[in-house]
Amino acid sequence: VAVNEGLMFKVGTTYSFAHDEIQNAAYCMIPEAERKSVHLQIGRQLYSRVPPGELDTVLFIAVDQLFRGADVMTSRDELIHLAHLALRAGDAAIAASAFLPSSLYLLQAIG
Repeated sequence: VAVNEGLMFKVGTTYSFAHDEIQNAAYCMIPEAERKSVHLQIGRQLYSRVPPGELDTVLFIAVDQLFRGADVMTSRDELIHLAHLALRAGDAAIAASAFLPSSLYLLQAIG
């Protein structure tokens, strides 16, 4: 429906909002108390659905989403795994000469 109404575009298997304001409006419809859980769910889905050899294609997005939901993680093992992913993201950012994002990922990794 959103594609037919021009609110979103579909390219292959990817959907994107037609405008930032539409994305903001959709985000505001998520109750604030549920946002961390939604971010965690998005991060988990991204991470779990990408083949291991292709993780780098979504690494930054997945780590960002997981950290947005980290406060509602209940598993210590998952938090430790997130720290490892943040370290990997920090290393990848250094390799791309993105030093500011790298420092943020590395700080999150030692958290």
